[in-house]
Amino acid sequence: MIGDDAKYTAAMDAVRKWNSQMMTERKLRQPYLDNTTGLAQTNCHLWMSNRLRNPAVPPDISYQNEN
Repeated sequence: MIGDDAKYTAAMDAVRKWNSQMMTERKLRQPYLDNTTGLAQTNCHLWMSNRLRNPAVPPDISYQNEN
């Protein structure tokens, strides 16, 4: 099974490299003009850092920005 571990590690390294290349290329293509809607798609900040994902104080607020 040692060979399987090496193959798995090699596959994960290849996936990590491919994902990083795709993200780099995607950032270079921004802004993307969508022909259907006519809107310019830019990099959004839906994925916030862990520091910004703190629990809200009032129960009726789903997200609270620290800025």
